[in-house]
Amino acid sequence: MEVQPNGTVKPCCMYKDTLKDPNGQEYLIQKNTMEEITESDELKEIKQRFLSGTQPRGCHRCWMEELSGKPSKRVRDNQKYQHHINEEVIFGDVKPRYLDLKLGNICNLKCRICSPQYSSRWIAEQKKYDKIDGIIQNYDKLDWPEKSETFWQTVESLIPDLEHLDFTGGEPFMIAQHFDLLEKIVRMGKSKDISIHYNTNATQLPLHALKNIWPHFKYVDVHFSIDGLEKHFEYQRHPAKWQDAVSNMSVFKEYNSSKFDLRICHTVDIFNVYYLPEFLDWTSNFGIPVYLNNLHEPKYYNVSTIPYSAKIKIREKLYNYKKRNLDSVISFMMNTNTQESFKVFEKHIKRTDLVRAESFEKTFPELVSLYKGVTV
Repeated sequence: MEVQPNGTVKPCCMYKDTLKDPNGQEYLIQKNTMEEITESDELKEIKQRFLSGTQPRGCHRCWMEELSGKPSKRVRDNQKYQHHINEEVIFGDVKPRYLDLKLGNICNLKCRICSPQYSSRWIAEQKKYDKIDGIIQNYDKLDWPEKSETFWQTVESLIPDLEHLDFTGGEPFMIAQHFDLLEKIVRMGKSKDISIHYNTNATQLPLHALKNIWPHFKYVDVHFSIDGLEKHFEYQRHPAKWQDAVSNMSVFKEYNSSKFDLRICHTVDIFNVYYLPEFLDWTSNFGIPVYLNNLHEPKYYNVSTIPYSAKIKIREKLYNYKKRNLDSVISFMMNTNTQESFKVFEKHIKRTDLVRAESFEKTFPELVSLYKGVTV
């Protein structure tokens, strides 16, 4: 089960829609009981569709990735939890074993591919763009995890059956309450049975957790969201500083062990797909393995948006990189087509550059040359 930054609930992070009650109202983890959600008619229908061999309407992202030759989350999780897969569990024992908790939108960055839904830092800037576009919309600082005792009590009630916790955000290391939860799990003697996963922007250094909390858990892996090198990183993940991120990751590396694993989660998008070989070479030298994650939305930053003539040149460069097979990235880029979004991409980079006093042209001169004169 995934909890979104605003408290809505999804079967997993790849699922397109949120779960709703029979009246069409979204379930909220701050309001509805866990039983209401896990025993909902919609969730039962999703399970039944899988059992009957049909694709639930919200699951198309996994099938898109599988068509590109990449093992999707569906495939990876089926392997990880195969010891649970039987009809008795699917319809009888409905307690979540795996919680993916996006703890509000509290964040210190406003990454290009992000939005106010996932970053509080984005709100003020988005309001400027809305004013230009004639849009009136409210955005909230989603700090409910810091205030909702009901939510934390609900999570605590699930501890006896939990096997895995996923913390993303916002920036999860900025939510102190989740560290309190982990310490409670340690005191209960359950930490040895639970693994933890994080996605973090590499700007935070939780030394207390590194030294005193995580060593008690079955396994901890931390994925650093790093989408480029140096000026490319700073442009995409404003206002982060490259040297600060490298320094923090270097400290994390000192704690690497068989129970503590580090990876870089590189979200492949329109800004960085051309530079993949250079990025992979750097990470190899730095000593942290890389997981390549395809950006699906927003569409105008998806690699499928790249004009076809530019895709051909990028494909050639990626094919010629022999240190890692990039066929799934190439396939994802070539097999989908949303090139009509390229004009939207150009609009967004121009006005965001203006507001942030940044320059796409100076930061990515190779892309400017690649896209020059293309037709959509």
